Order: sequence, then C-alpha cells, then structure tokens
Amino acid sequence: MKKVLAGTVAASLLLGFGAASTSHASTMTQPKAVQSLDPIKGQIGTLTIKTDTQMWKKEKDGSLTKARMLKAGEEVRVFSMIDDMYYVGSYQYVKPGTSVTYSAVPQQEPVKVVKKMYKNKISYPQVTGMANTQAQTRINRVLSMHAERSYNASVSLKKEEAKAKKDYDGSYPWYAWEYYNSYEIKFNMQGKLSVMMNDGEYTGGAHGIYWLKSYNFDTNTGERYSLGTVINHKNSAVQQYAFNYMMNQNGMFDVEKLSDVKIDESRPFYFQTRGIGIMFQPYEVGPYAAGTPAIFIPHTLYTK
Repeated sequence: MKKVLAGTVAASLLLGFGAASTSHASTMTQPKAVQSLDPIKGQIGTLTIKTDTQMWKKEKDGSLTKARMLKAGEEVRVFSMIDDMYYVGSYQYVKPGTSVTYSAVPQQEPVKVVKKMYKNKISYPQVTGMANTQAQTRINRVLSMHAERSYNASVSLKKEEAKAKKDYDGSYPWYAWEYYNSYEIKFNMQGKLSVMMNDGEYTGGAHGIYWLKSYNFDTNTGERYSLGTVINHKNSAVQQYAFNYMMNQNGMFDVEKLSDVKIDESRPFYFQTRGIGIMFQPYEVGPYAAGTPAIFIPHTLYTK
C-alpha cells in the first residue's frame, strides 16, 4: 500500500506574475516598415499591422503626440513593453489592439540562471540578461515567491519546535529541527526552462521528509506550462505508460493498480529533448530509499 507523505509544515504553492517597468534607450533606431524582419539585438518581438494604426511619440513630460500612421501590411520591431504599450524605438510606441498582431522573437539559446539567497537562508534561481524583460520578470517573480513561501515555512517550523520543546521530558535524545531546500535546473534550451525545487524538513527520527515542486516556463513569454497542456490532456495514456513501466521493473516500485499512479496538475515534471520526465514524491510509489523516481515519457505518446 502507498504511504502518505506528511509534514509539519504544508507548502502552499501560489502562482504570481508581475509586470516589468522598463526605461527606453535613445540608441534604438527609427522603426522601419520592413517585411519579414530579421531579429536584431534587444528586439523581443515584431508587430504586424493589420489595419492602419497610429504610432505615438512620448514627449519629455510623458505626454503622447502623434508620430505617423502605420499602414496595413507593415512590420515594426518591438524592444519592450512600457506602460502597456509596445516600444518600437526612438521614443515611439504602438498601442495594443485588434489592428496589430504581436509575434515574440523565439528564444532558443539557454537563459542565464544565477543563484540567489532569500534572507540568507533559502536558495533559489533567478534568470538574467533576457531580451524580453517582461518574461524575465514573470519567471523571477514565480521563483522568488516560492523562496518566500519556503522561508515562511522554515519560520513556522521553528515555532512548532519551540512548542514541542515545552512538552519534551528528556526521555529520548532531542535533535534540532531543520528546514532545508535546494533546486535543480532540469532543462534550459529550445525556449523552455524547467526548474525543480526541493523543500524538506527534519523533526527527529531516522530521516527527514521532503517534497518536489516543478516550474516549467516558456522563456519567450515567461508563462508557465501546465502538465495537462504539455501532454495535450492525454492523462490516461501517460498514466498507463508510467504504470506499465513500473510493473516491468522487477518490484522496484510499490504499485499494484493503475490508480496508484496519479497524473494530474500536481505531478512534478520537466522537459527533455524528446519528451518529458515525470517525478514522484518520496513514499509515493516506493520506499524512502527509492527517493524521487523519474520516468521518461516520449513526446510521441502525447503528440500523435
């Protein structure tokens, strides 16, 4: 039978996105009406003009004045989003609307990831140097929020320890309670970033407990991927594949029936070159010594 993962501190996982505030650079070139624009340094996307659209210039006092009218069929480069408008260079902007279509410049190269510390206790990753600063801000906001929740959980654990000490009668050795965390970059290419966060706590006994939380991002937009979207909602096919794999591993996994393998939005996963890896929490499909098993799911299973 499966054991249930339990902990003193329950991790509440919330999703947050933030908007970037970005200043424009005077070195940007005058936007040109060119078909099939090739990306240049600093560009985050391209606007295609569907119907005649006004382009605006921002004056020193922050007011907007008319620059020129963009004609249907023109394309202009976008360098950032400022005040909910597309910044197209030389202090000029285009307002979003049905008259324009925005296409992000595909980011295929790995993004730069640096290690940060939240209040000198919790380690977490942040991305830096991305051309799309809004995408960078969205990704960093989600990851920093996880670090904040982890820190709050560590504070709560210490409070619980203080209460437990009051009832301690000295009849057994006391070991200090600890909260620990780590992270791993599982995938960083092809416009995708997968981060696996590992949080845990020790409250005495043979070993502590820990749990995984995955974050999968589109580095072009900063949006998160859900498992259901990635596998085209073919949960049953993925479940059957994972179950069959486990049953053929000579008793390595403690599963007896298909329902022992749950595939839902809480399932940690990460991208791989030709599919995804799905991971299981300690005790979920095997003994503690089995750790957090990962099973590769080929993309052909959910894309055909």
